[in-house]
Amino acid sequence: MRHIKSIQLSLLALILLAACGKKAPSEAAAKPSNKADQPIEVSLTPDQAKLASLELGKIELKNIGTALQVTGKIDVPPQNLVSISIPAAGFLKSTLMLPGTPVKKGQLLATIQNPEFIQMQQDYLQIKNEITENESQLEYLAVEYNRQQELAKENVNSGKTLQAAKAQYLGMKARIEGQKAKMGGLKARMQIMGINVAKLSAEYYQNEIAILSPISGGVTKVNANIGRYINTTDVLFEIVDNEHQHVALTVFEKDLPKIHVQQNVRFVVTGETKERNAKVYLIGREINPDRTVLIHCHIDKEDNHLLPNAYLKAWVEVEHNEVTCVPTEALVTSDGMDYIFVVNQNTNQNKTGNQSFTMIQVKKGVSEGDFSEVILPNSLDLTKTTIVTKGAFTLLAKLKIAEEGEE
Repeated sequence: MRHIKSIQLSLLALILLAACGKKAPSEAAAKPSNKADQPIEVSLTPDQAKLASLELGKIELKNIGTALQVTGKIDVPPQNLVSISIPAAGFLKSTLMLPGTPVKKGQLLATIQNPEFIQMQQDYLQIKNEITENESQLEYLAVEYNRQQELAKENVNSGKTLQAAKAQYLGMKARIEGQKAKMGGLKARMQIMGINVAKLSAEYYQNEIAILSPISGGVTKVNANIGRYINTTDVLFEIVDNEHQHVALTVFEKDLPKIHVQQNVRFVVTGETKERNAKVYLIGREINPDRTVLIHCHIDKEDNHLLPNAYLKAWVEVEHNEVTCVPTEALVTSDGMDYIFVVNQNTNQNKTGNQSFTMIQVKKGVSEGDFSEVILPNSLDLTKTTIVTKGAFTLLAKLKIAEEGEE
């Protein structure tokens, strides 16, 4: 009995295999053809569709094939890129800055310390006191000079005495003017350093200076560590304000006649898939040695996540003709012809839950980025058509396997 049951199971398996090899016309996958009256259909069970990771979408209208492809980078205006140096050399006492740290205008970046700062303030106070003393002496010399002038009119004194009084008076006056000029220079220098001159006294000196951020933005470079001696020519920090970024494109000289102000630009930053838009606002007036010209474009929606100097690929729309296009991944090739898979509208009514697709022949045009132009049959309604945008090769593979099984 056990032997007879084994034979029956073997016969049943053969019958199932034969049934699979001779599918009904509604389920079998036909050989690809370009005849409109012979639609090529394929269906997937819910489990197969899940395994294939199918993604669906619509046929889009895009300005594709009419754009000039160029390269470029994210740039910022010179006034938005600041190199921070110090007004007086000294040792870096403290800083909390790291590359990427956001800062506000006027925020403390670092403190610099140097004993020479104290000497500068001492010199300032000493000159200030000397000026006060000399101004008192000048008043006396002015009175004496006037008195000698009166005596000279009455011929009471000699001309030599008058000349001596005049020389002392003018000498002191010139000395005071020189001291004031020197004091003014020290005051201006200390104000640049951030030293509050009004608070200086014999009991109060400022032994360190604060380095403040002149703009709001983000720190991109930190070129010193605590304890290091910083010269006035050293760049301590670099700060970038990302609020006014723009796209700088490199266009070859031969393509320059195609570029004009207010032209639409689409670009994708290296490492990303997101497409952003911009407009041409400035065309360079100098041809570089490599025969290229720099084109500046305003970004439609500013994004603070974009990093300066990030490379990008861009398309300058030289015409405005919209064409029908699909993701390049949605196209498959069979027997030298191009196809897309359209979701059948009766899929939702399928009681088995299977998804049904029809392979439609199209004519592929030019490709740009991740999209390709397609020329569709006139009978296809774009508003009602849903296509397979990802996983089309899986459907084609199933058709090929079914085709080989029939043969």
